[in-house]
Amino acid sequence: EMVMGDATAWDEEKYRLSILQERAVEARTVFRTVFAPISNRGNSPDILLAASSDGTVAPYSIPAYISTYVSGYEGPAYDLKFYGEGDDALLLSSGDDGRIQVWQWKEISDAFRNSWSVSVIQET
Repeated sequence: EMVMGDATAWDEEKYRLSILQERAVEARTVFRTVFAPISNRGNSPDILLAASSDGTVAPYSIPAYISTYVSGYEGPAYDLKFYGEGDDALLLSSGDDGRIQVWQWKEISDAFRNSWSVSVIQET
């Protein structure tokens, strides 16, 4: 019979795993950030994108403090780079799983203002 305060039933490994899982959910490392390009349609340059240790590429609306995730990697997402300018710009990201993903920035920008249904246009 277990009595309150009895340490004989203590499972240290289970406790350690629960703490690690909790920390993984609550914390992530941002490896790289980039500002979104200004489009020809007059969009303001107030969107910041971040590549994070949880495998996400997340855009942040600076004035609204809103974040929504574009896509995930099997491991951490390490780097972001824009190629081109305005509506023709491409967003490239790389992750720990060795993949490089490419998105059309116009599609991401439009989705950010709508429902976030974005697809990768190329993956290597």
